[in-house]
Amino acid sequence: MLARGQSALRERFRLRFLEPNLHAALLHRAVCGAMVVDHERVTRTFPEGLGTIDVIMIYEVRGDHIARSWTIPGPITLAPR
Repeated sequence: MLARGQSALRERFRLRFLEPNLHAALLHRAVCGAMVVDHERVTRTFPEGLGTIDVIMIYEVRGDHIARSWTIPGPITLAPR
């Protein structure tokens, strides 16, 4: 688990959004009732260098809030140097 609770998530995302190369592209979204599944391609600076990673994000939505979320990361592809 990377973060649990609103304050831990807020801090994790605050630090992530400081990255100058961060960009996420939504490739596909599927919605079934309260469940949302996104396929995203994220560009960012990894410890090994600039690259991309495809991720599956799964959200359980209650009302107008995300009640739970899961991340399934794919392999990192580093940009040529």
